[in-house]
Amino acid sequence: MGKKTMDSGENASNTAQQFCSEPAARDFEQCYRALLESSPNPVGVHQNGHIVYANPAALKLAGVSQVHEVLGTSIYDFIDPESKPIIEERLRQMQQTGQPPPVLEVRCVWPNGATSDVEIISTPVPWHGAPGVQFILHDITEHKHWERELAESEARFHQLADSMPQIVWMAGADGRIDYRNNRFVEQTGIPLEEAACAKNIWRLTLHPDDAEAATKNWAHSVHTGTVFEMEYRYRVRKTDAFCWYLGRALPIKNDQGKVIRWFGTCTNIHQQKITEAELEKAKAALAHAAKTLEKKVESRTTKLNASIKSMEDFCYSIAHNLRAPVRAMQGFSTALFEDYGEVLDHAGHDFVLRIHRAATNMDTLILDLLAYGRIDHQDLTLHPIYLRDTIELIINHLISEFEEVHVSFRLSQLDFKIIADENMLRHIFVNLFSNAIKFAKPGEDPRIEVSAREENETIRILVHDYGIGVSPEYQKRIFHAFERLHSDNYTGTGIGLAIARKAAERLGGKMGVESELNSGSCFWIELPKAGSEK
Repeated sequence: MGKKTMDSGENASNTAQQFCSEPAARDFEQCYRALLESSPNPVGVHQNGHIVYANPAALKLAGVSQVHEVLGTSIYDFIDPESKPIIEERLRQMQQTGQPPPVLEVRCVWPNGATSDVEIISTPVPWHGAPGVQFILHDITEHKHWERELAESEARFHQLADSMPQIVWMAGADGRIDYRNNRFVEQTGIPLEEAACAKNIWRLTLHPDDAEAATKNWAHSVHTGTVFEMEYRYRVRKTDAFCWYLGRALPIKNDQGKVIRWFGTCTNIHQQKITEAELEKAKAALAHAAKTLEKKVESRTTKLNASIKSMEDFCYSIAHNLRAPVRAMQGFSTALFEDYGEVLDHAGHDFVLRIHRAATNMDTLILDLLAYGRIDHQDLTLHPIYLRDTIELIINHLISEFEEVHVSFRLSQLDFKIIADENMLRHIFVNLFSNAIKFAKPGEDPRIEVSAREENETIRILVHDYGIGVSPEYQKRIFHAFERLHSDNYTGTGIGLAIARKAAERLGGKMGVESELNSGSCFWIELPKAGSEK
């Protein structure tokens, strides 16, 4: 900017000489003065220690309206006193050499008290036949203001960067790093001056296995203008060990999208990498333990299945061996009653009936125990089943077994499909219906109502009877095996409801009861829904 101003002043003088050399009649100084008067640049002439000329632009910069306010004064009257020795030396050298000195920046104080930062371009010129000094002023007050603002901003940035736990760095558009905060020195032990002169800072500071990749990645980001991000290991000069860092650099672009600067950080992730390594090690150990456990479970499952199979075989053998004498008791008691009934008195008849009834109950108990034990291990065939069709088949089969009982069923809202196994459903509803028939109120025919409704992803089935009911304190106990609340007046093994609940749970469902004494019971079963209604 100073050079441009100097060129304009020199050109004005050269142009005046050329212009005035053509007509001899034109006086050079008059021509020169005319050019200076019209110049937009503040120009003055200093001769013998005093200002002898100032153009309108110079008067405006000085804040005065009349030229006599400055004529006769010294240029030193307007210059910051600290700059006076410098200007005196420049004037002395110019007088000795006849050459203009370099551009000088000074602060001026004007008559109205205002101040300005200016560039002074001094040139030796003749004035009224005697040597003089032409000075051209360029107001750089605003420029200096922004320079100071920039310096303060950079100082604040450096203070902030030095207070950060990360290494902070900046680079030019060409990728050359020109700033690093003090954290870099603390981490690497490399002075900033040495780092600034390094040809390849990556190779100087990083682990050999990371330096080449970092160099290539950084060159690629600079070439493409894309974000740089990489994990690498910095050398710690104090311990000569390496510490993991995450390096990131973002391109700063102008309005045209061109990269003008790079802003980068290096964040210490060493503890995170250690944790990750320990986590991977723990995962590997866990995977190994899981594999070992899986093998153990598989081995134990095989042994358990073998044990269960052996137990089932044993149970079947026991059941067969138990049922053989029971069946013999049933057979011989029947034969005794039929063949010798006429010779037996009333007590004899009673004894024979008691033997037959006990044998029958024992056989039923053995069958129920076998059914209860098989539920947990029986293979299931799960498929969509129409609820109404299955319940109707079970009812038809059950009615044939209870021909002497006048039981009535009422079915409603059963047009649903469920996912179930037919054998398990038979266990559930045969036991629920048999229980309802068995515990009808004395003197009343059993009445059973069966309905269903959809609840989210399940079908809730309700079996309501009008029997003797169950007191609230016994409602959980009735699902336990061998729990009989009315053993004196009602027959049974006490295991039917336990079989029903276990079968429901095996199908992925639930079972419960709502009941009051002498007000009937409502047993509910929730089973998985399958598809839409029938």
